[in-house]
Amino acid sequence: MVIVMTGCSRDSAVQPETFAQGLVTFINRTAYSVELGSMSQNRAGLTETTNLHQLVYPSGRINLPNLIDGGVVFSGGDDVAFYFRSVATLPYEPETPLFSHTVSLTVDGTQVITIKGNHGDYDISGN
Repeated sequence: MVIVMTGCSRDSAVQPETFAQGLVTFINRTAYSVELGSMSQNRAGLTETTNLHQLVYPSGRINLPNLIDGGVVFSGGDDVAFYFRSVATLPYEPETPLFSHTVSLTVDGTQVITIKGNHGDYDISGN
């Protein structure tokens, strides 16, 4: 009995994941004005943070700023996180917003964050 074992070995270069540059757009589809608060951006260990203090009115939109390079276009692969809250508060707790959330994403083309409903639920979409 003859056993023949064959195999093929080829070193395959693993390609790093590539991400497309793009905008990060925030759209307010709620009935309430929303304040964008703290924001951070991380690229390859370099992190920048700021407090945006930006109001977005109902049906309004804003492109988030690129904290590392300036402008509004982000490099693909940048990690971005930001906090938003409703300006309106709970009726019996005036220090508590009706809703608040922190959104985190990795830029891969233009990313659109749309908030909607009475609880500030949001969707992230992109190309």
